[in-house]
Amino acid sequence: MVLSAEDIEEGTTAMMENRLTEVLAEANGFKLSSLDPNRQGELTREQIPQLYGGLVSPLVFTLVPGGYVVYQLSRSGVFSDPSL
Repeated sequence: MVLSAEDIEEGTTAMMENRLTEVLAEANGFKLSSLDPNRQGELTREQIPQLYGGLVSPLVFTLVPGGYVVYQLSRSGVFSDPSL
């Protein structure tokens, strides 16, 4: 992802910071209305599905292949060896 920094118009530092915040929020899929609750350590309702989606997907891709490996190892008798 590439963000472009270009002069749009003359403005104050606060205006430029606000615009950069808008661009970054849009690039990351967040709304500016979420910033105040986030600063207080809270999630908004639209952020919760994004959070769980980011947690569930890696778990599925880890547990399914891991479960398959454990299943194949148990079928071959690896876990029945007492020296294990």
